[in-house]
Amino acid sequence: MSGSGECRLKGLCIKASPLGENDRLITILTDEQGIVRLAVPGARRPKSSLAAATPLTYLSLQIFGKRNLKSVRQIKILKSYSGLGKNIECLAAAQAITELTFLLVGNNDKQQDYLSFLIGFIYLKSLKKKILKCSQ
Repeated sequence: MSGSGECRLKGLCIKASPLGENDRLITILTDEQGIVRLAVPGARRPKSSLAAATPLTYLSLQIFGKRNLKSVRQIKILKSYSGLGKNIECLAAAQAITELTFLLVGNNDKQQDYLSFLIGFIYLKSLKKKILKCSQ
């Protein structure tokens, strides 16, 4: 961390929405800070290196800024769960639990084990384990 307000953050992107013409607003679940909302400048441009900010993606982020809405400078994909889209039931279950997470976990609400639980749940859904059936 430097004096300019830069830091690294790891978390699961649970929501993404447009912000202005070329930017994206993402909501990340982290162990350290709970729910964090970040601006991703230029993420909606076709050739942007920050376009990886999509839901159901576990990311390592370099963020900067001193105000409430910090910005993302760099993104590294640690794990993508985009394969869930191949099975509508699995995708719906993953989206439902991320929406519940969005409603239950607050800003600056440390959730040490919840992120691991959520990633484990999504991982099991992506494998279609018999323990957690996607369809009835």
